Amino acid sequence: MPESGWIIVGDPPALSPADRSTLADWYLPVIGLEAYGLYLALVDRRPAPGPVPAAAFYARLGFRPAEAERFDDVRRRLEGVGLLRTFAERSQNVLFLQLQSPLRPEQVAASDVLLALLIDRLGPAELERLAERYGLASDDRPAAEPGEEVTAPFREAYPEAVPARIVADLSAEARSLLRAIRRAGERRLAAVERVPGAPPSEVRRAAGPDGAAGPAPDAARPADPKAQFERHLRYLKSVSPYDLLRNYQGGGELSPADERLVRTILEEIGLPAEVTNVLIDYVLLVKDHKFPRAFTEKIAASWKRKGFQTAEEALAYARAEYRRQMKAGARTTKGAPPRRTPAEGDRRRRLPAYIVAQLEAERRAWEAAGEPASGKGEADV
Repeated sequence: MPESGWIIVGDPPALSPADRSTLADWYLPVIGLEAYGLYLALVDRRPAPGPVPAAAFYARLGFRPAEAERFDDVRRRLEGVGLLRTFAERSQNVLFLQLQSPLRPEQVAASDVLLALLIDRLGPAELERLAERYGLASDDRPAAEPGEEVTAPFREAYPEAVPARIVADLSAEARSLLRAIRRAGERRLAAVERVPGAPPSEVRRAAGPDGAAGPAPDAARPADPKAQFERHLRYLKSVSPYDLLRNYQGGGELSPADERLVRTILEEIGLPAEVTNVLIDYVLLVKDHKFPRAFTEKIAASWKRKGFQTAEEALAYARAEYRRQMKAGARTTKGAPPRRTPAEGDRRRRLPAYIVAQLEAERRAWEAAGEPASGKGEADV
C-alpha cells in the first residue's frame, strides 16, 4: 500500500460476545496477536466518513508511515482466513477495507484448512480440549464491489503453511482427531441449517448460545431467490474446492480420483479457487451431478484461456452457457420424450436446491417457447 494513498473502512460487523470468544479461541492461534489486535481495532473504532489519508490511518493504529509494508503483511493474514476483504481503486490510489464476521466454531471445525492450522499451532491435546469446551468433541472419533478485489488468498497470506503437509506429518491418532472434530462441525451445521440448499458458511447465528438449534423466526417465510444467490456466491468465494465438493457429497471424504482432479485444476491448469468452485457447480449441473475428468479438464482449460479470475466472471459466463444449452435443447428435443433433468441425476452430489429449481424453470420456459440456439459455447471449444 502506498504511503500517500487514501483508505476507506466500511461499516464493521457487530460482534457478539460469542464472536469475540471465537476470535480469541479459534482465530488468534492462527493469525497471531498483531493481526488479532488490528482486527479488533478496526471493529471497535468508528470508521471515518469517507477516505482517510494513509499516513493518518496508520498513525491511528500505531503504525508509522514508513511501516506500510508491515501493515500490509498483517492485513493479509486477516484476508487469508476470511476476516477481511480488500478492494483497490488504483486510478484514485484508494484502498477499501471491508471487515467480515468470524465463522462460528462449528464452521471452523468443518474447515480442513483452519483445522489443520489449529492442530499445527496448538497440538492435538490442546485442540481436543478446545473442541470439548465448545461441544464439538465427537463420540465416534462453507452489492457491487467498490473496485478491483485485492484480497490475499490463503496461500499468499500463509506461505509457510501447507495444510496437506501438516496433516500428512501427523500421527494416525491426530488425523483421527481432525476427522472427528470436522464431522462434529458438519453435523452441527446440518442441525442449524435454516434454508434448504444454503451454504454452510452463511449459517452464523441459527444456533442459540449453547449451540442448540432453535426455530428460525422467518422459517415459514419463502426464501428470497436473489438473497440465496448472493449468499451462494459469497460461499463460492470463501470455501476451498475440496470442501465444496465434500459438502455436496454430504460431508463424505473425496475419492482419490476426485481429489486428483481438483488438484489438477488448481495446480496444473491454474484456475483460482473461487473460479474452480464455479466450475464444480457448473459441471455437476450439466452432467447430472457427475464429475467426469475429461469434460471437467476441457472446461477448466477453456476458462483459463478466457482469463477468469473471479467467481463473478465465471458464474456470469456459466449461467449464460447453461441458458444457451437449454435453448438449443428446447429446439432439438421438441416433441421428444422429456430428458432426465439435473434434479433427477446422481443424488450423491447435491447442488443447492434453489439453483436447480430456478434453472429448471427456465429450461421449461425455453422448451415451451422453442427458442433457437445462438452463439458458440463450451461444446464448441
